[in-house]
Amino acid sequence: MNLIPTTRTLLRPLSHEDALALFNYRSLPEVARFQGWCPQSVRDAEEFISRSTHRENCPEGRWQQFGIFLAEAATLIGDCGYCAQADQQAEIGFTIAPPFQRKGLGREAVSALLQFLRARCGVLRVIAHTDPDNRASRGLLEGLGFQQELLLKRHVLIRGEWKDDLRYGYSAPQRTHNTRWPD
Repeated sequence: MNLIPTTRTLLRPLSHEDALALFNYRSLPEVARFQGWCPQSVRDAEEFISRSTHRENCPEGRWQQFGIFLAEAATLIGDCGYCAQADQQAEIGFTIAPPFQRKGLGREAVSALLQFLRARCGVLRVIAHTDPDNRASRGLLEGLGFQQELLLKRHVLIRGEWKDDLRYGYSAPQRTHNTRWPD
């Protein structure tokens, strides 16, 4: 099992015991507003966990989701995931529950995820998509060195509404294999 520790959090694959907590924050209107997937029930959250938790590292073309837990309390405060792709690339996504936003926990978790992708999966380029109105996600990505690459107008259908999609990209420095990604 992949465990990714940070100073204040622990990233680990989600389990069915996490379904209720995942449902509770992912179904909040202020969170769901920016999400393509919003659980309608705890059962939806369980199915999401089953679909996105794999035993192998870096399953190409399949999302691998981690829970973000407060290290001291083992409290689920969010989730982040990646989808490894061809040519040493991956797409990432992340969600932080509202009470834990704006505390640097998301940045800490996403930075650890980037380090994992580099070290365990050999990923050299990462992309992320966000709603242009999601200032918190944009700030997190830009703070880690991601660059805006593309704005697609009315590109994503979210609960019956066509939304704009802003793509960010980050390429790892290629000096050495041990080059660290942003902290």
